[in-house]
Amino acid sequence: MKNIIYIFALISFASFAQIEKGKKYLGGDINISYKSIPASPIVGSSATLISISPKFLYFLSDKFAIGLSAYYTSNRFNEDNLSFTSLGIGPTARYVFPIRENIFLFAESNVSFGSSNIFKGLVLTGYINPGVTVFLSKKFALEAAFASFNVYFNKNQPSAASISFNPLSKVGVSFYF
Repeated sequence: MKNIIYIFALISFASFAQIEKGKKYLGGDINISYKSIPASPIVGSSATLISISPKFLYFLSDKFAIGLSAYYTSNRFNEDNLSFTSLGIGPTARYVFPIRENIFLFAESNVSFGSSNIFKGLVLTGYINPGVTVFLSKKFALEAAFASFNVYFNKNQPSAASISFNPLSKVGVSFYF
């Protein structure tokens, strides 16, 4: 975590950008991870996760943007050849707080509607998280989102509903035009 903060601090001295009304944002993140999990009668002892989350935003003012986010997630339990995939799309809102000419804090919220191959019917997911954007140039920036609060609900599987907290939820690249 400290390394990420140091990288953002070093980059911040050489870059500049401005977020303004009418600017568009294209960004997202890709996550590939492997996790050891306690073996159970249902799944084996390891899982591979692949997640792709593109996002498009339009700035209605110098500080507020709205747009769409999508996601595709695939979980594979390696030993048992089981997989879980989900796909969704939904509205996103972001409020930015300028710190310096090239550093912005943000608060972002999303609600997505989707489906999965395990839970039948509509799946509702959402998150609220703060983060930081550091511009590398006038158009490209690095982003890190922290302390994400996530919600998951499926009306056909109410017992699978969950609320979770992730201290470092995502790191990504964004393009402003």
